[in-house]
Amino acid sequence: MHNKAMANTYLTVPFKDKDAAKALGARWDGVQRQWFVPEGRDLVAFTTWLPTGDSFGLDSTESSCVVPFHSADTALAAPKKGVTLSTLLACVSQAVAQAYRAGVWVLVEVVELRTNGGHVFLGVSERDSGGSVLAKTSAVIWQSTADAILPGSKGLKSPLMCLTQARYGISWGVLGAAMACFEEAVSYAKTRVMFDKPIGGFQIQQVRLADMLTELTKAQLVSLHLGRLKDAGNFTPTQVSLAKRNNVSIATDIAREARRLLGGNGILAE
Repeated sequence: MHNKAMANTYLTVPFKDKDAAKALGARWDGVQRQWFVPEGRDLVAFTTWLPTGDSFGLDSTESSCVVPFHSADTALAAPKKGVTLSTLLACVSQAVAQAYRAGVWVLVEVVELRTNGGHVFLGVSERDSGGSVLAKTSAVIWQSTADAILPGSKGLKSPLMCLTQARYGISWGVLGAAMACFEEAVSYAKTRVMFDKPIGGFQIQQVRLADMLTELTKAQLVSLHLGRLKDAGNFTPTQVSLAKRNNVSIATDIAREARRLLGGNGILAE
């Protein structure tokens, strides 16, 4: 039985599914104001949107992709001749739709980002705590969706706006690392005994700790004020970049000074 469109096959595509249909190869007929599958294209991927009651000669094995996730014994046997890529992707799409009835946020690391014609193309991945890649895929945000997410934004403006938000987060994040270094230095100064008393009792170490805390507090105030400007909608990318640059530099200096205070223990895994 044939699975190919013998002529342009019109589909019943809800507005919410238009991007999915377009991604699978459907085309828009401006006159009929309806999506259609071009002649010669495999229809299996578009089974969901075929007019009710029309099977168009599709094999029932290929057109019924989705099986309940809770039943491992009902897995569909793959045809001996294999399936087309569009069929496989349609099955994946249906499986995801079955598992998640509503949209969900997915936590990913963006490893590639580019724009073309208003569309945003992403390379995303997930890594474990050791940095090994657990999953990797690509994604597309169509122009209509991108415009809805960031209205009025064009070209690289949208990604750069995201980077501004990330830089603000970094200005806080590095201070957490700096605080950890400072607290470790304070703890070590209280317990490391030299000349019959803790090294924290000597002024040279006290000055080091006081300088670290002073710089850390100044950096926290910078990020705090920047956050208040952000809440008021008045902060600028320049301010964010300067805050990040300042705080990263301070955090690096604190980490370096804390290592010096710990001496050999600052580089040994004891």
